[in-house]
Amino acid sequence: MNQEKIEIIDLRSIHRDIACSYLDEFIQIYESVFPDPIERENSEQWRRSFSEFSPSVTQVNIAIALNQEPNQETRVIGGFVFKHYRKSGWGLWTHLAVKLSHQGKGIDTRLIKYVADSLEILLFAETRDPEKYPDMDERRKAEEQIARFTGLGARKIDIPCLPELKEKQGYHSLLLCFPKKPDLEFIDKEYIAPFLLEFNEAISAGEPEPNADIIKITQDLPKEVKLKKLPAREIPVLTLKGESILKAASVCLHFVERKAKCSDSEPDRVFGSMELDLLNYQFQVNPPLISRHILGEGNPVKIIFPPSFQYTSEGRAEALICDQREKIVDGMLSMTEFKHSKIRIWHLTLSAQHSPLNEFEIIKLISLYDGRSEDTGPYVEPSGQDAASAKKKLANEIRFIHGNEELSIIGLISKLVANSPNCGGPSSRHEKLELKSGTIQLLLKNEETKTLLWNAIRARSKTEESSKNEQGSGNNPHEATRTVMAENGLPAKILQALSGITIGIFDFGETDFEEIVDTFEPSFEDGSVFIKFNRCTLLSIAQDDRAFETCRKTIGISPYLIIPHAVLIHNEELVLMAEEAIRSMQKKESSIRPVLNLGKLETAYNAAAEYLHSWYLPIIFNYPTETTLFKQGKKKRGSTQKHKIVQSQLVELQKQIEETWLLRRGIVGGFIASLLAFISATQGTQTILKILGIHDPSIQHVFGFIFFALVLVLSLIGLKFKK
Repeated sequence: MNQEKIEIIDLRSIHRDIACSYLDEFIQIYESVFPDPIERENSEQWRRSFSEFSPSVTQVNIAIALNQEPNQETRVIGGFVFKHYRKSGWGLWTHLAVKLSHQGKGIDTRLIKYVADSLEILLFAETRDPEKYPDMDERRKAEEQIARFTGLGARKIDIPCLPELKEKQGYHSLLLCFPKKPDLEFIDKEYIAPFLLEFNEAISAGEPEPNADIIKITQDLPKEVKLKKLPAREIPVLTLKGESILKAASVCLHFVERKAKCSDSEPDRVFGSMELDLLNYQFQVNPPLISRHILGEGNPVKIIFPPSFQYTSEGRAEALICDQREKIVDGMLSMTEFKHSKIRIWHLTLSAQHSPLNEFEIIKLISLYDGRSEDTGPYVEPSGQDAASAKKKLANEIRFIHGNEELSIIGLISKLVANSPNCGGPSSRHEKLELKSGTIQLLLKNEETKTLLWNAIRARSKTEESSKNEQGSGNNPHEATRTVMAENGLPAKILQALSGITIGIFDFGETDFEEIVDTFEPSFEDGSVFIKFNRCTLLSIAQDDRAFETCRKTIGISPYLIIPHAVLIHNEELVLMAEEAIRSMQKKESSIRPVLNLGKLETAYNAAAEYLHSWYLPIIFNYPTETTLFKQGKKKRGSTQKHKIVQSQLVELQKQIEETWLLRRGIVGGFIASLLAFISATQGTQTILKILGIHDPSIQHVFGFIFFALVLVLSLIGLKFKK
């Protein structure tokens, strides 16, 4: 096969007749790539521009990509039209087109590099700012254009006040550039200022003087102007061309309510049989928890995602443009009550029946309660000085529309709880409900995706013997997964997307083979379902789930997942309550205050001990799956270690109480000793003075004080030795 040889030339550098021939070929390509005349520039202007060779004016240049295959005629396969600002040495992108048969082969990147290298300073471009277009179609077009520039290496030139000036002139555009070095972060002021003046002069329609605003901007420029990364565009792979590889996707958010008014009632008709089936014998008789279904499907909630958002990955600030800003889901509400501790866990399940959530939408919802590793969450109620910083996070920018009201996530759950019939819910005050964790359940639609995932799951656990057997049968999970990741096709991108959901990060596109294998190490082995705890998220991926199908229209997720998770959350909340009680009475050194607060110390100790021992639930489940899930959840979430730490804090509080009792006894003993010393000194002084025959009052007082002090010291010494 003949290897293509691509050459890029400047039309102005070759003979005029040949240049015109190449230009005609490029115009044909340009018109085929942009068939809509509204989107095209009049190509006749390019032909006329070749009569302009004066270095004193802005000049149109065209770089052409030629395909020079051996023994074949040279053909034009693409071109790049740009304006050369000769005074400042900058170039302005106007149009780029590559022949349809050669797109995706890096021709556009080579054209840009050629032009950028030929310029004295930099190549820049203008693009529409999607934030300035309320119309969704116009916004989408602007976002697609930004995504294209991002893929070609463009960076935003961050010039203060320039966007406002552009709006004033009737433009809604961003100024971009293509750095010659990809790690370039700043441009010197001395390069930017001349360009801004020349650029403004060119677009000012022959006005005699430069605009006063642009002069002020150039004067106020910092010494180095920052280049910012442009946001990439989300490209979901779990949903391609409107078709999802998922049969179902449910995200259940768990909210904690303390001091709930729990009521004794009959088992719920939805949860009842399954919940009792989960519990072992001793906890079936008098269950420590009871779950109730409140709202099922038919309760639509519209999720509004921000147009774009930022996240942090490996110290880098990244940005993403949302592929789909709105998603209508069913908001299904249920709860689990723990009658002894008076803790109630609310479960809000968000699930779209006909168009499952994609990977980006799921990770955005995870950020509502987590998102700490990429600084996208969790959601924080704006208040005081933290309001501005909290609002910038993705979690605080996600909004929900229920009825005609736009709400935050806490506003949504508070409204649903307050309006739910016969639930005994709290008032609409938001601080009573706190979002803690989430459970995600995914059902795969086809066998191919399941095989792909299960190979990745088994890739780590293969032994040498099984490896030989599997190699002989051509079914080695380790090598199969390695091959998939090396090919970097759609199957690899599906694994990366599922890994992003598993660990709750947006930067999953960088995940390699080793990281995939690490990510899909399950929390415990199960032949038909992948279950993993990652921080405060419980994820389940399977092809089928009978419990889910049974509760699909009521709870929206399998009760066999959310009930064990609720017990874990309940125990973690008790540990947190115990820690709060202990910290509220921490010992203050060199202070008598603990003696005065001994009653409060003992009350705090008793409360913390009750939280950590009496109400803290052990393993209450009957089946191995839920038992293992509970054990692994405690281990993976750090619950066991946290429980031990707070128990040690409780021991320290007990020591503090014992020391305070000793101090208190010492103070009382000292007081009694002082009183006895005073009585003894009074009686002893009178007796001794009578014997000595001393009647002078002043001598009597001095002698009485000395004798009192001596008796008091001997009494206290005696008390100390007694202790």
